[in-house]
Amino acid sequence: WHWASKEAMGEGVYTGRTWIDFPGSGYNVTIPLDLNEARKTIAHLRENNWLDLQTRAIFIDLFVYNANTNLVTLVKMITEIPAAGAAIPFLLLRTAPLNTLNAKLARPSETFAETLIFAQVMFYMVAEIGFIMKDGWKYWKNGWNYLDWINYMAFCLAFYLRFVPYVETLRLEFPPKPGAFVNYEPAMWAVIQWKNVIAFNTLITTFRIFKYLRHVPFMRLLLKTIATASTQVSAFLMMFAVVFLGFTLGFNLAFGGEMAEYRNFMTTMFSLYRSLLGKDDFDRMRDVNRLLGPLLYFLWTMIGYFILLNMFIAILNDAIMQVKGDVAKATMSQTFDQVAAVVKAFIDRRLEVDDRPRQLATARQRLKEMRKMKRPNEAQQLLKECLGMRVTSLSEELKRGKAAEEGDSTNVDPDTRLQDLQARMAQAVGTLRRMKTGISSPTAHGGHGSLASLGLADSDGGMLSPKRKARVQRQMPSSNMAKPGHAKAKKLGLKWGTGGGGV
Repeated sequence: WHWASKEAMGEGVYTGRTWIDFPGSGYNVTIPLDLNEARKTIAHLRENNWLDLQTRAIFIDLFVYNANTNLVTLVKMITEIPAAGAAIPFLLLRTAPLNTLNAKLARPSETFAETLIFAQVMFYMVAEIGFIMKDGWKYWKNGWNYLDWINYMAFCLAFYLRFVPYVETLRLEFPPKPGAFVNYEPAMWAVIQWKNVIAFNTLITTFRIFKYLRHVPFMRLLLKTIATASTQVSAFLMMFAVVFLGFTLGFNLAFGGEMAEYRNFMTTMFSLYRSLLGKDDFDRMRDVNRLLGPLLYFLWTMIGYFILLNMFIAILNDAIMQVKGDVAKATMSQTFDQVAAVVKAFIDRRLEVDDRPRQLATARQRLKEMRKMKRPNEAQQLLKECLGMRVTSLSEELKRGKAAEEGDSTNVDPDTRLQDLQARMAQAVGTLRRMKTGISSPTAHGGHGSLASLGLADSDGGMLSPKRKARVQRQMPSSNMAKPGHAKAKKLGLKWGTGGGGV
């Protein structure tokens, strides 16, 4: 046998059951597959004192494959030998499908699905970077954005760990030659860590659902309760940590020498936490220490369970009572209706917003061209006023949609923008009144085509959608307009409202 470093053996640091770190180096021996040769090798090791008083651990590694299930397993049988004596055995198994180690055996459907998920994650990351560049530091004021980035970073780490086994098996020659032992510990470690990251990221992805369910009354009640109680809960956790630390040290010092549940600091913490859930061993504590056993048990159950735990529940109850009056009650059918309305509004808003930036850019460009005119006639002046209204209306709708997506209504000042829009509409109506006697402008003709080229008409060639036309009619001030203005306004490609005058 010979000594080998951890790099040569392909091993990492292993922490044993006695909390001792083994660096991965040691005296390495390969046992032949032939039974007679294996017996000779073991006898040779026994005769030459391969195990001595300085030996602290024995690692036996096997790499097996089951063709029926297409699974490979790394078996690591460990026996620790502490300085005080005894032997502590432990069995470590790391199992994974064969296609996670060899790229040639990867399933096309799984590869396509993983590639699709990777493309989606990259798309959302690029979109979030765009929001950061647009909003600046304001972007980080929304706590949900932090959760989104943790989710994206976990996905990136999972994708990296997913391809590490392919690289390792190519470097180590997979499958191994008959009779040879190849340590695939790094590749199997990457597979296990990939599963751990996916497990953690599944929880993060599940928590992100609350971001979109906050519009539901019950979920809004839950989230507002957590937000309201966060300050008091933080203070409570600090107090609980101090008390918990004191009892942990006390139980460890009193029972650590006789009871395995309190042999070190970490195990004592877990044992005390389990005792809050009803898992304790009072009889053994009393047998170990007749004085401190009952005393510490009584103090911990009285302070930890009856006082601290009930205080935490009281904080949550108080927060629920505070929030309950702010959130309207809703039946189950109303809740489903509200969820459906939110989803429908989200889809409609997406479909609408897709074309609004283009319409806004077109309207601004045409307005900029008309402002360059030195002496515009009355018809051109009217179209310029209408373009101003169009630009203001589109800008307001885009900002409202963005604020609604972020769940922040404080960034929108609807009254100011609405007053500005109504003022512009009043100016356009005043221009129509002045044009009552006659209109003569070759640039004003063209019906809907002129308005569409100016960004006033919809993309399908029509004027305004029914909802938007109704909204404009409600916001227009009442005006008694003469009948001749109706016919003359048609020459400009304008439509009259039927409810008191409107464009």
